[in-house]
Amino acid sequence: MTTSRIRRFAASALVGVLVLSLGACGSGDQAQAGDGREDAPPRPGARDSLSAGELGGLAREDILLTGPWMETPINRDPGAAPRSTLGSLQVYQAEGVDRVLFEFPGNWQFPGYRVTLATGNVPGCSEGDSIDVGDEPTLVIRLRPVTRKSQDGSVAVSTTEAPVEFDVLRSLRLACEDNDVLVWTGVLAVARPFRVLELQSPRRLAVDVRHATPEPAANDTVDAGAGRDTTGAGDGGDRAGAGDGARD
Repeated sequence: MTTSRIRRFAASALVGVLVLSLGACGSGDQAQAGDGREDAPPRPGARDSLSAGELGGLAREDILLTGPWMETPINRDPGAAPRSTLGSLQVYQAEGVDRVLFEFPGNWQFPGYRVTLATGNVPGCSEGDSIDVGDEPTLVIRLRPVTRKSQDGSVAVSTTEAPVEFDVLRSLRLACEDNDVLVWTGVLAVARPFRVLELQSPRRLAVDVRHATPEPAANDTVDAGAGRDTTGAGDGGDRAGAGDGARD
């Protein structure tokens, strides 16, 4: 499948592609208590389960982690990760998903991230600050430690807001940047499950929002007990930890 309606955010212009750019935000530890829902660490899944259409131009061999579809927060603690520079951002559609793709060139280690759905107030970039994302379901992507400035002080990604009007994702904006934290918010037409993909060469983080949940075929029998992972341990991450039976 040909990837449609690509928007690329980068430092230099590309012919036929809308060029935009991005930013950084603060301390970030307070984000973990933001909406009162328990965070789940990213669990590896089977990259071979992704169809060519779902890949949307990504190289299968570059995928290090395919997370399960989730409706609760996904969190990767940055640990001792060095500060990353956000080199580019792409927002586009692949088969069945709207995708936000962050690139961290030159990095050997992923920054921390937290991805969740929220309404109302969510933690901002500095301790004690909050962001009002409104009443519409909103995808909140928190990156740390991340900056949008390179070592020479130039800004790799400068534009901080873009209307996209995809099937589910309707807009994306940089809500705040401070203290090496970036918080991106994306308004959704309707609350949908989301997942993360981690990629190498270069390091990239893809956040996918699903267009629709596949319905079981008419002749399928759904066993309420068998084949579900309700513990979060999983067998490779093809199913969501909440046991909703959704497949990548």
